[in-house]
Amino acid sequence: MNKLPEKFEEKTLELFTPYTSEGTIKNRRNLLVASFTIIAIYFIDKSITDLKTFGLDLQGTNSSNLIIIAITIIMFWLIMFLLHAYKDIEINQERSRVLKSQIKALEDNIESTKKTHLNDPKDSTYKASYDSAIAEYKKYETHRSRLKTANRLKKATYIIEYTLPILTTLGALYYLVNDYLNVVST
Repeated sequence: MNKLPEKFEEKTLELFTPYTSEGTIKNRRNLLVASFTIIAIYFIDKSITDLKTFGLDLQGTNSSNLIIIAITIIMFWLIMFLLHAYKDIEINQERSRVLKSQIKALEDNIESTKKTHLNDPKDSTYKASYDSAIAEYKKYETHRSRLKTANRLKKATYIIEYTLPILTTLGALYYLVNDYLNVVST
């Protein structure tokens, strides 16, 4: 009879918790900060060419080149964020498959034991295995029911964590491209 892995409760909680790589976190943060800053600058009717950064006065520099640099940086972080996020999604899908396969094997063994051996009173080995498998399965069910709210919140935060950086980036790119077109047309 297959049992769930040792330290099942610990492993189950780990598999229920979504994996997010450092690359995703860093690129999301950089993307959000840069995009939000650009949106804020244009929201107060300024341009990135009007800034003074690290003691450097950017006024008088080639505005189109500065805007292209900003667009390039934003696009780099967007691409890196999307690549890392895609990798994280693949890892999370595999974690989900691992958990489901462990549970499926346990369910199959419970069902098989129930059909073939449970009614045989002389076969105490299978009865003990069956009881053990049921206990392991109940641990999983307990975790799943306790984590229902966490799973709903996980979905909500997942949506926010992946759409907000993309939306702010699109907003920043909109302002940068409009500014670039204005600079080139003058």
